Amino acid sequence: MVRNHRDEAIVALIDRDVERATDTYTRAAYGTLAGLENEGENRDLLGADARWAGHALSYLLLSAACYRVAGAPDRGAARCREGIALAGDLRDAVLTDPFDRACCVEFVADFGVVGGLEGGSTRGGVDATASGTEEGNDDRTGDANGDDYDRAIAAYEAVGNGSADPMSWATSPMAEAARRGSQQIARNTPHAFAWDDLHGSNPDSIAYLTHRPRCKRSQLPPAIEHATNEGYVHPPRGTTEHNNAAWRCPNCGHSEVNRIAGEVICLDCSVRLERA
Repeated sequence: MVRNHRDEAIVALIDRDVERATDTYTRAAYGTLAGLENEGENRDLLGADARWAGHALSYLLLSAACYRVAGAPDRGAARCREGIALAGDLRDAVLTDPFDRACCVEFVADFGVVGGLEGGSTRGGVDATASGTEEGNDDRTGDANGDDYDRAIAAYEAVGNGSADPMSWATSPMAEAARRGSQQIARNTPHAFAWDDLHGSNPDSIAYLTHRPRCKRSQLPPAIEHATNEGYVHPPRGTTEHNNAAWRCPNCGHSEVNRIAGEVICLDCSVRLERA
């Protein structure tokens, strides 16, 4: 089977080889950005199709998480700094949709958490003014990563006044990419979050978007810590089937199917399923 780098990284995670997934997710990120594979294939992600570049950022985030889990936190931090630089460039020089640009601030906060970075007020050129909050008047929590999530909240609020349909943007390529990476890191941990957890319950309000950074500020830091302690990042959720009696997990005995990257694995513990 011919696989792209994203699928190869997922298979590495299924093989419980997190170290192999590190560089493979990095290759997926830059292959996507180059327009060669995944969501970037045949698209100009540094031009007209820039809103798809969030997926490259998402793969860098996953790469960083895998490095950290594999015991190479310095390399993980390096990937996060690369992601922050790319997010800043996209926001300032490439993206035109104001919601997409605000999403870049959300990505910066995610990179700060996963990379264990400090100095949130200066990372990647994202300052209070750039994210829609006047300098000296932002609502800071005293936590560096919290500062970045506050900036993301302020950025969405700054562009969201009068928006008639926040949910439409929440399903856009940038928003989906910012959801997928962090959600995978938290998957099958006690800090996992679903769509409604991330967005809240009112799709007609800007709170539908500002809830995203609030949820991540609560869930992502303990999720990456849990993954690091467990030594594992779960593969993403693909096409699922519940209680499929044709399959059985040799590890937990469940019949919860997750089809991803050409593999059939357990939805609950990510072990390859066996025919019942």
